[in-house]
Amino acid sequence: MKRFAILALCFAFASDASAQLMKSDSKVKTTLKAGPIGADGKQTVEVMLKIDAGWHLYANPVGNEDFLNSQTKVTVVGDKNAKITYPAGTAMSLGDVKFKGYEHDAKIVVELTRTPGESATLKILVSACDDKNCLLPGVIVAKVE
Repeated sequence: MKRFAILALCFAFASDASAQLMKSDSKVKTTLKAGPIGADGKQTVEVMLKIDAGWHLYANPVGNEDFLNSQTKVTVVGDKNAKITYPAGTAMSLGDVKFKGYEHDAKIVVELTRTPGESATLKILVSACDDKNCLLPGVIVAKVE
């Protein structure tokens, strides 16, 4: 019941139907900064998320079990051993519901393994809200060349 109340609170902020149909990835710009591939195939990639003014993403960890499915999450396609390091989020709240989020920008560090000449695909799940709207979750797909 508590989860339903929180989801209802999120979507109650939506001011019109068109806002609810927008996806969260429309509020985030992504850039990648890839380091060199080591002899062992390891590579560090910085994923920079620039979040539109007035919007926030749910941090990872989000600090509230009711928002676990909304927290920002990076996966590396085909690399189950990739190490993902997320920045600490800022304390936020919706009414009396507390959680951690990212505003303005966030840098996520990904340590992956690949061979030179082979690309890697990152999928970044984001859920964005402002003070009136929560958008549908979105997935940003980024290639490391």
